[in-house]
Amino acid sequence: MNFMDNAFVQALDGYDIYEHIGTYPGDVLILQGTNDIIVPQASIEKAASRYAHCTVQMRQGANHGFNTAVMPFVYNYLSEHTAAAK
Repeated sequence: MNFMDNAFVQALDGYDIYEHIGTYPGDVLILQGTNDIIVPQASIEKAASRYAHCTVQMRQGANHGFNTAVMPFVYNYLSEHTAAAK
């Protein structure tokens, strides 16, 4: 099966994510590895600028994949932000 034949992927053709993401009013955490070759840094900066409350955390030496090295940071961030929301 050709990935581009997928109806979901085809439906996203021409969709401007940046036009829609800024409507989310809550806190946002964007994690990116300094060795990420999938998502350019400029895309992260553009996305972050669309949110009212956004934290960008660069992980030195990490690539695009999510790994256990970021879990302590994510846990602390979520603990702080979910406690504040109560």
